[in-house]
This record gives sequence, structure tokens and C-alpha cells, in this order.
Amino acid sequence: MAETTEQAASAADATREQIAQKEQEIADLRCAFAHPASDIADYKVARIYEARINAEPDPYSADDLIAKRQAARDRIDTLKKEIRKLRGEDEETLSDEEKKARTLNELDTGYERAKNQILMAYVAAVMADDTDTQTSLKAQLKELDTDYDTQRKE
Repeated sequence: MAETTEQAASAADATREQIAQKEQEIADLRCAFAHPASDIADYKVARIYEARINAEPDPYSADDLIAKRQAARDRIDTLKKEIRKLRGEDEETLSDEEKKARTLNELDTGYERAKNQILMAYVAAVMADDTDTQTSLKAQLKELDTDYDTQRKE
């Protein structure tokens, strides 16, 4: 019986270690978005916007950057699902309230990400004195806010 308890404790330790490793990978990926030297840096997105506003060539490949950033987001989503599974929080075992909370969290995260991209572009437009782009970005932000509010109510 002591052996079974030790095995269970060992399995629990291994699960905690797997969760910790996955959480660390998520933290590393999130930091990569913020670090200017990263392949997926927010800074690079802002530099592309700024270059385009100034009618200059892109300093980085926008298509490659977008693909790498999406791959990082997809990896984060996969890791989160793996963590939930390790914790025994499979979708089938969640209550309706937990499912609703998760859906709202995902909606909020997507909204914040899109809003930050618009705001970074807006700053670049202000720096370039590009009032047309500023106006366009204000309209995009208003549309994003309206869509977000509608989805939140649903």
C-alpha cells in the first residue's frame, strides 16, 4: 500500500513538473512578443506600420512576422489545452459557468490583442503626422469596440 501511495505521489509530482514546464514555455512565448530582439516582437509590427505610413519599404517581412506570431499564439493555445488536460479540466467536465468564463476570457484576450495593434499603428501615424491613417485607425477601433461589446452581451 505504501508503494501505491509513493507511485501516486510520484505521478502527481511528474504532472506538476509537466504543468510547470508548459507554463514556463507560455511565459517565454509571451515575453518574446514584448522583447525587441525577438523574431516575433511587437516592436517589429510597429516598425512595419511606421515604414508603411512613411511610404518606405518594410524593414521586416510582414508575411513572415505574421506567420511566426500566429504560430506562437497557436502554440500558447495548445499548451493551455495541454495544461487543462493535465489538471483534469477537460471541456466535458467543465460546468456551463466555467465554459462561459473561458469563452469570455478568450474574447477579452483577442480584443486586447487587436486593440493594442491598432494603438501601436496609431502611435506610428501620430509620429508621422499622417492624419488620414489616424482617422482610419480611430474608425477601426470604434468598430472593434462595437463588435466586442456586441459579442460580450451575447
